[in-house]
Amino acid sequence: MQPTSLISPLNPSNKLAQVPIIDLRPILPHHPKYTWESLKGPRRIEDITTIVFHHTAISKASSAMYTDEQMAVRIAQSHIKSTKNLSSGEPGMPYHIYIRSGKMYIVNNFEAFTYGVASNNGYTLHIAVEGDYVNVDSLTDQDRDALYAAFFYARSHLKNYRKLSGHKELSATSCPGYDMNRVRKDLAQIELDLSLIDTPNDVQQRIFGFKARMTDLFNKGLNPSDPNYAAAQAKLMDILQIAIDKGYYVP
Repeated sequence: MQPTSLISPLNPSNKLAQVPIIDLRPILPHHPKYTWESLKGPRRIEDITTIVFHHTAISKASSAMYTDEQMAVRIAQSHIKSTKNLSSGEPGMPYHIYIRSGKMYIVNNFEAFTYGVASNNGYTLHIAVEGDYVNVDSLTDQDRDALYAAFFYARSHLKNYRKLSGHKELSATSCPGYDMNRVRKDLAQIELDLSLIDTPNDVQQRIFGFKARMTDLFNKGLNPSDPNYAAAQAKLMDILQIAIDKGYYVP
């Protein structure tokens, strides 16, 4: 079997919708005696409430000679051979989504109970981006976009989603290494942008569209019960500062 491409749930006009989504499940190795599902049984999708961000702790320099597919296979094989959690080896890849080269790869069924965070695997879905962000690497714009696209893709499948966590926020580890405060701020901004009204692109309609978006933004920024309240206020203050700097508005 070959990897297959999947479709983003995001509006095609959003740049995150352009991130390739590739299903690697057909080609990844698993333990000869069991899979994650046969070992622990599949979870109910309703019970998965938390998305957890990870890194692989493998530096980009040390894995540069491998293709994305080769690297995913190597990670799965290393966990099959590992006796850290099971004396006979883990079933395979421990994540649900794997990020590399600006692409997102589906590597396990979301219902699979994998070993991503000790004592917290019954309710969590795991997304890992290739790299060692504790010691040597930084997230590229490509990988950051893919990571954020993966968040929205995963969340669209979770009926009872509640929150996003970094691995180290659930157990004693330095993973994922990148700044989760920035991640949450970025995602809140993207969430806000996705919630605003989209309009066509000719000049007159862009002007009317701007008015509609600003009205929408203004209403969100004045409504504490709106889920995008804080992000809307922050964006309004940014726009206000630009207007002041340009001389369009004098407070």
